Order: sequence, then structure tokens, then C-alpha cells
Amino acid sequence: MQKLQIFVYIYLFMLLVAGPVDLNENSEQKENVEKKGLCNACLWRQNNKSSRLEAIKIQILSKLRLETAPNISKDAIRQLLPKAPPLRELIDQYDVQRDDSSDGSLEDDDYHVTTETVITMPTESDLLAEVQEKPKCCFFKFSSKIQHNKVVKAQLWIYLRPVKTPTTVFVQILRLIKPMKDGTRYTGIRSLKLDMNPGTGIWQSIDVKTVLQNWLKQPESNLGIEIKALDENGHDLAVTFPEPGEEGLHRFLQILYGCILKYYEKVEEEQVTSKARKHNMQREKCVSVRGYESRKRPWSPSN
Repeated sequence: MQKLQIFVYIYLFMLLVAGPVDLNENSEQKENVEKKGLCNACLWRQNNKSSRLEAIKIQILSKLRLETAPNISKDAIRQLLPKAPPLRELIDQYDVQRDDSSDGSLEDDDYHVTTETVITMPTESDLLAEVQEKPKCCFFKFSSKIQHNKVVKAQLWIYLRPVKTPTTVFVQILRLIKPMKDGTRYTGIRSLKLDMNPGTGIWQSIDVKTVLQNWLKQPESNLGIEIKALDENGHDLAVTFPEPGEEGLHRFLQILYGCILKYYEKVEEEQVTSKARKHNMQREKCVSVRGYESRKRPWSPSN
């Protein structure tokens, strides 16, 4: 009985020292977390993503020497960009007036594959300036975000002028190379045979994924390409350098690249080499458009 009284006194003393305790505090915090539906790690990832996006916006505005983003309507963008199907789809998919990318976005974790679409317009090349006979097209320059990621799809889009009568068009995509002894400066990439009917012109896409992958592996081999689209009479229908009245018919590259993360399951201990034991889980690192980042997920025996 005496021991029980001692325990009661100790308990009352602890309550007096600790002060009043709000029993509802933990439950309220738990309810707030449940309402938000986000854990601490999720909140950190979300805030980190927002910070990166804001930094990118500031950098773009700084390069454009603007204090705030201009208010550009969809109609204005449609006039500025090439009138090609993939660009129309991008404009419809992303509302430029909205600045909220949280709705419908995937959780930014290590298990999702992120893909980005890049539209690349041709630029001037020093090699093309040295050629006496000006090629029919162009030189494409690629940023580091494409060079360090996996190319999922690459298509060259060109516009073919309208024809007056049904005709067959032979499209050739040639790659510029260093002059050979016999004077050859081109090598074939793709050849297409199209049947065109009278009416408006058409947009035609050509798969150049293999060529792009080779360019990324060997940048010195990227000297430019030439585009030809000849009808039965030898007239070139490809719009390579738009003439007056052909605004919005520029040729361009549509590139879809992805940052792919692969995890390898832990195998039986007897099958694992001494080197593999140190790395039970390996990940292929890749660089996304949001910046250079490598996140590691610890392995636990329960996996």
C-alpha cells in the first residue's frame, strides 16, 4: 500500500512539472496531415519542384530582359509558331494563361518516368556558309538536356506546297558530311514516296530518331541536313526557306525524350558478387529538364 502511494505521488509530481497537456494537439495535427494527403517527404518534393520552376522562370525572364511574363494569347502564339499538327496539339494541351501545374501531375518520385517534348528550330552553320551552292535546308543544334537523356522519338516536320494536279512526290532527307575525294558531300537518311492531290499543302513527318542518336553520340558528325521533295516534273515542293506568304511553315524537329529510372531487384545472396553486395540496388542516373539531380532510395531487408 505504501509503495502504491509513492507511485501516485511521483505521478502527480510529474504532471505538475510537465504542466497541462493538450490531448487534442496530436489528433489535430494528424487530421491536418490527412486532409492535405501529403507526408513530409511529399511536401518537401512539392516545395522543391515549385522552387525549381520559379528559378527557371526567373532565368528565362532575365535572359529576355523582362521583369514580368508577357500576357500572350493562344491566337498570338498560333501566328508565331509553325502551323504544324504537333505544335497545335501542344498549344491545346498546355494553357499558356494558366500557371498552375499541380492539377493532374504525377508524384515526383523515383518510380515515374518523365518525358518532355522539345521543338527545335534550325540555326545557321559555319559549314553551310562555306558551301558555294546553298543547301536546301538546315543545321540543328541540341541542348545538354537532350544530350544526357534517352531519345524516345524524333521527327522532322516539313511542309509540302500544294499541287494543281494529282502527282507523286519523292521526298529525300540527306545528311551533310565532310567532302570526300570524289566530291561527295551528302549521304542518304530517308526516302519517301507520297501521292498528293490538288488542294492545300500538307505537313509531312519523317522519322530521324536513329540519325539524332548518332549525332548525340558523335556531335562532330552533325553538319546539317538537306531536304528535297521533287514532283514528277522536278519541282521542289518542300518549304525549306519560307517565302513571303509562307509564314508559319518553317521546318522543325520534334523530339520526345525521357528520364528513365531503372531499379534492379536484389537477387539471392549466393548469386551476388562481392561488388554487387555493395550496391544492392542500382539506378541509371539521368538528367531532367529541371536540373541535375540524383536521388537515392535506401534499401531495407524487407524489399
